[in-house]
Amino acid sequence: MHRTRKILSLSLALGAAALTLAPQHAQARKKGVLEGEPIVRKKLQLRRLRFQLTPTVGMTLSQPFVHVGYAGVKAGIHFTEWMGVRAGFMYGAVKLKSALHKDLVNGGLPVGVTPGQQDPTATGEVICPGSPE
Repeated sequence: MHRTRKILSLSLALGAAALTLAPQHAQARKKGVLEGEPIVRKKLQLRRLRFQLTPTVGMTLSQPFVHVGYAGVKAGIHFTEWMGVRAGFMYGAVKLKSALHKDLVNGGLPVGVTPGQQDPTATGEVICPGSPE
């Protein structure tokens, strides 16, 4: 019991000392360098009725016969900060023929073995099934 009373009185004394030594007024924080300044300084910031013109280039890929290179332009007008209209135009300026297209034009598709004839690319006596017509 004596020990509990000692611990209780010590904690009360430390609590009272902390309350008396604590500052009575809140500390004011120092003002930041950019506090109160505008977000964008000394720059022209167009928000309404701005016009936009952008050159563009592109190319179709994975097309079976012809790859096309495009050149064009995108134009837009913004009525407000959040609303506007944009349109684009592209012209197919460069046309490149694919390897498949070149093979078809220069010799067509590969010709198979006539039914009933021996396959010259196979080893041994491989005969194409079916009867010759």
